[in-house]
Amino acid sequence: MNTAWILVAVGLLVALMTFLAATGVLKPNGLIGIRTPSTKLSPEAWRRGHAAAARVTVPLGLVVSAFGLCLALGWPEFLVRLGQPAALAGIVVIAVGTLISGRIAETAAKKVNTAG
Repeated sequence: MNTAWILVAVGLLVALMTFLAATGVLKPNGLIGIRTPSTKLSPEAWRRGHAAAARVTVPLGLVVSAFGLCLALGWPEFLVRLGQPAALAGIVVIAVGTLISGRIAETAAKKVNTAG
């Protein structure tokens, strides 16, 4: 499997998992989700933290998936000529976006935990 298809899969998984946690379908767990000290304190903090992060993470995951799909399908040509550096750029974008989303989730979850 080439890197472009990995970008598609990772982008979709990040978007889907964040959406599911934000809507309460994905419950707090030890494996998947934004697990910060504040989001782990209560189910409501988990949901609100993911809901806040979803505003960044879901669109970002979809954009990275679309970017990976373009690379995989060979369009546009200038992007394909960049090859692995273009794919690496997608990986960096999803990594930085995930870090930013973690901070957003932590901030939103802290508000729930201090209000209760």
